[in-house]
Amino acid sequence: MASGCSRTTIAAAALFMTTLAWRLLTFSGYTNDHYGSLALAQQMLLGDLPVRDFADPGWPLTYLVSAAAWWIAGNAMWVEWAIVATALAVASAFTVIAAHRLSGSLTIAVLVTIVQILVSPRSYAYPKILPYAAFAALVVAGVAPSPRRLIGLGLLLALAFLLRHDHGLWLGIGALTYLTLSSVPFDARTVIHRGLVVGMAAGVVLLPWLLFVSVNGGLIPYFETALEFARAEANASMLRALPTFTLTGGTPIAENADAWLFWLFWSLPGMAAVIVARRWRRGEEHRAGELAAVGALVAVAAGVNAGFLRDVLRTRFADAIVPAALLGAWLLGIAYAAGWRRRGSQRVAQLATAALFVISMAAIASATELRDRLERTNYNAGPAGMYRRAVEVVGVLGMPHRATPPSRVSAALMPFFEYLDRCTSESDRLIATGEYPDVVVLAGRGFGSDGAVFGAWYSSVRNQHRTLQRLRERPALFTILLDEASFQQRFRAIAQFVDEEYRPFATLETPGIHVPILVHGQRAASRVDPATGWPCFR
Repeated sequence: MASGCSRTTIAAAALFMTTLAWRLLTFSGYTNDHYGSLALAQQMLLGDLPVRDFADPGWPLTYLVSAAAWWIAGNAMWVEWAIVATALAVASAFTVIAAHRLSGSLTIAVLVTIVQILVSPRSYAYPKILPYAAFAALVVAGVAPSPRRLIGLGLLLALAFLLRHDHGLWLGIGALTYLTLSSVPFDARTVIHRGLVVGMAAGVVLLPWLLFVSVNGGLIPYFETALEFARAEANASMLRALPTFTLTGGTPIAENADAWLFWLFWSLPGMAAVIVARRWRRGEEHRAGELAAVGALVAVAAGVNAGFLRDVLRTRFADAIVPAALLGAWLLGIAYAAGWRRRGSQRVAQLATAALFVISMAAIASATELRDRLERTNYNAGPAGMYRRAVEVVGVLGMPHRATPPSRVSAALMPFFEYLDRCTSESDRLIATGEYPDVVVLAGRGFGSDGAVFGAWYSSVRNQHRTLQRLRERPALFTILLDEASFQQRFRAIAQFVDEEYRPFATLETPGIHVPILVHGQRAASRVDPATGWPCFR
């Protein structure tokens, strides 16, 4: 019989492959939001540097990874899919390892990891999954924080911070909780010593980036801009009211499913915190280091829930799934572990947790549209049908991003993108307004402002003077006007510049879509494009 360690390794490998297969069979293109980081990656490949030439919204490593992958392997859709799917697959392996350690049951560990896979985090959310699963695997790995684990924790915190700054914050809070609880009875000198080791390891990774930022504009302006982006995103997607249950007839199942999951995600760290405190007081730790690890996960879960569970709520549960799944594994392990003195009480706990799990899975199926995803895999046609589906997706992934426009706007602009290939140079730039960073990426052209688009959080409202200076020094050839009323209200200085410097060029229309395109008034045409009749500028 395989040992516990080898069985866990086999499970981790199996779930790694399962994640890759699931992401392949359910792939249907990238969402519009995924192109926010891809627009920044493309900008780097076109010769610009972050901070110096365009504003970084606080996630440098995310677009640096994409830029490096595109530079090495090209920009076909499979390149980004490989980044996302591999990150999520590694996260699944970390989760099953951590969940097994927490619950003491490989069955429970596999079960919660399958839930993590099925909730299907959106492609751009992989930085919200992988660092948290890696953190859990680190803190549950042993009895006490060894020097090697402290160094690993510091490296992880730095990488999480660079992926997106708030990940460093939430995991930093979890790490501090872990170091503190690992030093009970409390020893300030031990906590400070361990914290210094973690901080020094993090500093080794962060120092080059901090020096780069300091040289190219300064740390204070950089973090002010990043905070502006964060506030704008939070204001645009904050929950206006807490979800509530409605038991009257005719209430959509989805609304109650969302409310159930929201309160479940908040109840898990609450229940775990109560049990940790009770066990600590009674000295009932089942294995050395258990309560410190769970306490750290409670802190991370609270931060993640506060930061990630926003509007539209059902699209956000997958973002917060890792700490919820791991705390759920620990609680299930308690309910099904041997050794309860009162067998009747344990039976009640087991029935209750089983019922809660079934209800939660029904809610997850509703919130994640699980039936539609399953049908997408073509499982009804058996293995042969799933193989055909895989071949089909592989063919799509080999195409450029234009093959599957993520929004109706970019689909309507396809003739314009093809015109850009024929009649403009790669150095020509675009101004795009609205919430459509996919327009810039599918155009294959750089953005002319300090951010990908003039939308809710892609460009700086506070620093329009800086943006204007850049636009005057290097004018964009075209302006694509989307969500024009919002653009003129929020970016008045830029809107005035566009009114003064640009003239109508063309208008593309499809049912429900109206896209005016303006051209810079000082650019002279060289010829006429025979396909469209539009003037060429190359």
